Amino acid sequence: MNLKVFFQHKRAFFIMFVINFAVVLIYFPLFKSIYTYNELSTIKGYSLGQMVWYFATTSFVNSFVLNYADIRISNKIRNGNLSIELLKPLKIIHIELAHGLGIKIPAIVIQILLPFVIYSTLIFPIFITISSVAKFIVLNIGGFSISFFTNYLIGLIAFYIKNNNSIMRLKIFLFSFAGGAFIPLEFFPDWANKILNVLPFKYVYYWPIQFFLNTEKSQGSYIFLKILFIQVFWSVILLAIGKILYNKMIKNYCAVGG
Repeated sequence: MNLKVFFQHKRAFFIMFVINFAVVLIYFPLFKSIYTYNELSTIKGYSLGQMVWYFATTSFVNSFVLNYADIRISNKIRNGNLSIELLKPLKIIHIELAHGLGIKIPAIVIQILLPFVIYSTLIFPIFITISSVAKFIVLNIGGFSISFFTNYLIGLIAFYIKNNNSIMRLKIFLFSFAGGAFIPLEFFPDWANKILNVLPFKYVYYWPIQFFLNTEKSQGSYIFLKILFIQVFWSVILLAIGKILYNKMIKNYCAVGG
């Protein structure tokens, strides 16, 4: 079904690709000027190529973890369509998970593979290896899991507040800012990074990007397994909270009309 939607709205995917490419075109001369002016080969441990690709890779991560479980559940509650979903032989979480995974198919092709080839003609990522890309993909699966279960929880909150747009906006800001999508976390003070270490945000954006860039802090199998374990830990916690919240919310759900 999502492939059918893609072919109906394929222009939107290509427009998003053009926008992301325009961002890279802006970052490249900007950071090149900064590195040249300060006569530096690295800033906060990032070479020029890694710094530019950091922000390019952010869009890749977005394509991996993006899902709409929060807004879809909220809309179904407001318009009463959730009643129809509850009659189906599938649980709400399974329906939303299938939808979230379905939109990955066109996204990986149009918003990851195609941009990677084109970005590489601008500044080739000589720092990546097959191993770093493989670890990046695995950690993005963990990042998607955290993102999905978080969105699922926010969607369930709509049972109480009906319209969860304000919470969704807060979620987007927290994941982007505290996750390192706006700026590398090395620019944050040490006390802030200590707090972020125990929160799930940086394990969605920052750490997968570190492995893609093949940075020094991503070296070694131990750190990869550690990050993967933390992703699984947060996914299990969020799933457990979601199940408890759903069982409580569904008892108070009612709808009128048909």
